[in-house]
Amino acid sequence: MSSELYDKLILRMVFAIFLLAMIYLYRYFHKFLYPSSRNQMFKGFDPHKNPADTIHYFSRILGIAIIFSQFSFSITNNIWLGMLDFFIQSCFMFFLYLGAIFILESITLYNFEYQDEIVKKNNFSYAIICSVQALSLAYLIKTMFQVSQGSLLLFFFLWLFTIVIIGFATRSYSLT
Repeated sequence: MSSELYDKLILRMVFAIFLLAMIYLYRYFHKFLYPSSRNQMFKGFDPHKNPADTIHYFSRILGIAIIFSQFSFSITNNIWLGMLDFFIQSCFMFFLYLGAIFILESITLYNFEYQDEIVKKNNFSYAIICSVQALSLAYLIKTMFQVSQGSLLLFFFLWLFTIVIIGFATRSYSLT
């Protein structure tokens, strides 16, 4: 009984550390998604000076939290195998989430640039569109992972299918 409690405590600590590490790593991946904003991410972060940047950045953090909210550890055989399975699945989902954000923003916001809209103009419309896209992609990725039942290959093909359908839907929709 007590070893089971220690295992649960260890798993919760590992999960919390891993989640914080993914949020911290997003900061570095942000400069690859938005190369024009390399200097912006590593400056001091003040929500009062640029609230559009705050909306944009924290929607990504909330998206990462949504994705990781449904994870569970399978420790029936061994705790270390359960943690290895968690690391592989969560890293795979994290990178596909970042790829989906990049692809969807390239499709929908191809006329705009992060540096101009967020840093210079403080454009709330751009920030809200980006945040809604990030949160909806996080929810879709979470749902796809539940449907794939832990199979990374099935999840990858569902991800590709979803990105293609979203891309066709956004490009075929016109406001006029």
